[in-house]
Amino acid sequence: MGRMGELVQEVAAQQSEPAQVRAGGPDREVVELAARQFGVVARRQLAVCGMTDQHIAHLVRVGWLVRLYRGVYAVGHRILRPEGLWLAAVLACGDGAVLSHRSAAAHWGLAETARARVEVVVPPGRGRGPVGIDVRSACLSRADVAALQGVPVTSVARTLVDLAAVVRGGVLADAVDQAIRLGVYDHGALELQLSRGRAGSAGLRVALADRQPGRAHTRSELERRCLDVLTAAGLPGPEVNVWLADAGYEVDLLWRDARLVVELDGWTFHRSRPAFEADRRRTVELQALGYTVLRFTWRQLEAQPRWVAARVGDHLARSGQGEPAVQPGQGGPAGQPGP
Repeated sequence: MGRMGELVQEVAAQQSEPAQVRAGGPDREVVELAARQFGVVARRQLAVCGMTDQHIAHLVRVGWLVRLYRGVYAVGHRILRPEGLWLAAVLACGDGAVLSHRSAAAHWGLAETARARVEVVVPPGRGRGPVGIDVRSACLSRADVAALQGVPVTSVARTLVDLAAVVRGGVLADAVDQAIRLGVYDHGALELQLSRGRAGSAGLRVALADRQPGRAHTRSELERRCLDVLTAAGLPGPEVNVWLADAGYEVDLLWRDARLVVELDGWTFHRSRPAFEADRRRTVELQALGYTVLRFTWRQLEAQPRWVAARVGDHLARSGQGEPAVQPGQGGPAGQPGP
């Protein structure tokens, strides 16, 4: 028998007959409810299950209900998963409350948080909220709200905008990348959020511009940009869109004598799991045939052009096809001036 069952029996032994745990009784309903809610329940839910104030008070005294916030309890013990702690805070803030900001980002899997205080948004006029919860007031539309594993939470788009108002750029940029990786990124919904001019919008626009997730760069655009970077660095020009009979693949850029292949990865063709797996298999097979394969993204071509040129130039130089593109001290890995 699990600990929950033991606790139920202990409580039953101490109660009078009307309050005993029995099949279909109120305590059993609470156990089943808690199992669906990560181990937490609200007092108003207990009342719906048929528990009286006297019954609730008794279960608190014997430790079967553990008070987390006013009117919100853990059932059986205090050890809860993060989802239980998040849901408890939302329940404590009343109807219309939703998980938000860093807590919402953590629940969506976009960013980790070490904050002990849960962040919640409530309708205007609700007041400060329970002690120990960071409560903000805001008018939320239906599009701003979602439910994830039974926990009311701000939508991904709303969460990213809220997150932009409270974190540094690196965390925000990683959250955008993670949203795209998880397949929950919706550029249209995010543009709608940004059009409202809320706090954090400017920082989020910077992160989006850096990653270009909403723009589908074509193969030709990527190739032109890469060729511009290589030409500016004075590197020998490659063959473009070349069929390699020995590999059975068409590659983006090829320096045949140096056996160097450059592949250009855009969001449109490389963001899905099958595309990711196919790209890696392609790279392994080309390497097995003696080719060196370098992969670059649109972001790298835009933000780190000197680094891209340096990687290509270094390989060509080792193969006797040219000089290194960036000499030591001339540029850092992000294309910035060196020391």
